Amino acid sequence: MRKIKQWLSLLLSTALLAGLLVIPAAAAGKPYITQVEAGSEFSMAVTSSGDLYGWGYSSLYGKDPVTSPVKLMSGVKSVSLSSAAIQPSFEVKKYDDYGYISYGAQAGNVAVIVKENGDLYTWGDNVCYQLGKGYYEAEQETYEPYFVMGNVTKAVTNDHSCAAVTEDGDLYFWGHNIVYGYGNNATELYEVPTVILTGVKDVELSEYNVVALKEDGSVWMMGGTHYGALARDEGKVGSLVNEMTKVMDGCKDIAAGCGFAMAVKNDGTLYGWGWNAFAALGIHWDKAEYVATPTVVATGVKSVEAGNHNAYFIKNDNSLWVTGDGQYGQRGQGNEMSYYDSVSNTTKAYRYYPEQVDTNVYSVSAGVNYVLYLKNDGTMWGCGRETSWHYNMGRGDVWGSQPPGYGRGAYCLWPVQCGLSYGSYAGMFGPIQEEAELAAGFSDVAADAYYYDAVIWAVEQGIVNGTSATTFSPNQDCTRAQIITMLWRAAGSPQTNTIAVIEDIAPGQYYFDAVTWAAEQGIVEDGVNFRPNDPCTRAMAVEFMWRAAGEQAISIDTGFTDVPVSASYSTAVEWAVNYGITSGTSATTFSPNNICTRAQIVTFLYRAFAK
Repeated sequence: MRKIKQWLSLLLSTALLAGLLVIPAAAAGKPYITQVEAGSEFSMAVTSSGDLYGWGYSSLYGKDPVTSPVKLMSGVKSVSLSSAAIQPSFEVKKYDDYGYISYGAQAGNVAVIVKENGDLYTWGDNVCYQLGKGYYEAEQETYEPYFVMGNVTKAVTNDHSCAAVTEDGDLYFWGHNIVYGYGNNATELYEVPTVILTGVKDVELSEYNVVALKEDGSVWMMGGTHYGALARDEGKVGSLVNEMTKVMDGCKDIAAGCGFAMAVKNDGTLYGWGWNAFAALGIHWDKAEYVATPTVVATGVKSVEAGNHNAYFIKNDNSLWVTGDGQYGQRGQGNEMSYYDSVSNTTKAYRYYPEQVDTNVYSVSAGVNYVLYLKNDGTMWGCGRETSWHYNMGRGDVWGSQPPGYGRGAYCLWPVQCGLSYGSYAGMFGPIQEEAELAAGFSDVAADAYYYDAVIWAVEQGIVNGTSATTFSPNQDCTRAQIITMLWRAAGSPQTNTIAVIEDIAPGQYYFDAVTWAAEQGIVEDGVNFRPNDPCTRAMAVEFMWRAAGEQAISIDTGFTDVPVSASYSTAVEWAVNYGITSGTSATTFSPNNICTRAQIVTFLYRAFAK
């Protein structure tokens, strides 16, 4: 394999232009809601047209609550709001002609907005430097969105701090990193956006913790350690950790709630740790006040979201589940939730274990004592606290629920349509259309295709072209000329010193130099017709690659009954299986005569040369 690895330094420097294009499944179809975001007392939503809507009670809107959704901004990709219920007080300096006075103030509302071009804007209060401006602006009468940085893929806030991930994987943090209450108040101020971790793809904030997911699947945290929040047991008081520390590996999604965090492993197992107040971890109240070691909450999970005293997770079957508080209806189970608990010998107001909320769910956002979620049909739903002075469900003056035998309440005890699926907005938006990541702009290479990474690699390295500007034709048969040309390009398109005597190739053909080189290297036989347009079989593919790699002598028992020991490709098959380049078509067959597709060939090359 040494020769194969050496080829990497010889790859073409003039690679074809390639990249990831995000293309809506139906670009010209009906607009749809791409994101819904629940905050403390107000909510927002983003549409496929890039429009940002908001409703509820927030200082961003002024002194009066917005009862129904209003359009706030255009060209928006995503938005984040805080789900922190209680904000600590911070020192604020108010300047005048005589100097300044110092007093305590709580952080006001903040929204972080990522535009379609990757620009990040903060909008709201700056008591804690949370707008990224680097100075106080307390007691403002009005607020204007403030540009912070570009090339942002994800941004979040907890009102007293913000964090953002850039396209390069840098994690920036600004505002206050704090541990507050529980007998230990400590804070570290980041006046301007500062890189605290690299190689990051996702980030979440709770009141007192930063939770980050790196590209390699590892989870990292900083902030307060009280109640096991940092996956370390330092008791109820804990301390402040002012650097990102590793918690666990092998994860694909993260969430942060009030004093607790969660992560979904690659196998779909959901883990939680930290404060178990309101049984947010799905563990009985009297069995664990907090958990310092990540503990299994559920299996078969696709994604997780947390806010305040609740966690919500979507399973692989698209069902939505909840753990945690249910006193305000945010579990969506109605008003008959109390039960006699034999463990504590008391009557509990709601169950401690996970319960299903709904089906066919696309995404979910947890706020303070309420939740909003999108279904795959494009409708927006919610349940939980919805009072006449908050309007956080976006249902106008129709707030709360009306269960049988009860008057209108302050809470939506069951899921109801709301926001951009209610009132004058009902029917305006269509079903959610998944966006497909297309490799190198090819419309026929989907993100979940087994050959996706291989196609990107091969095109970037100039090893293969598409069959058109927008198609790769992955299922098209690969010819002998095509695979030899790919091997030649992988070697750096070297010029040969001699002219091979092969009668069925001629100068001017795109594969002439490649076949000539292959004959010189002993990959194909000199003096024999090459048959460039014949399809390439599995046997041919591994034999060509094995010869190009130096015909390494290897002997393993593959168990393939259709690969004779006397076959010229038998050692090549053993070599390919040994190095994970390909495997059999079954436990006992290799199917040497099966014709290879373009997708299969680039996958073989990728496994051999890029891994």
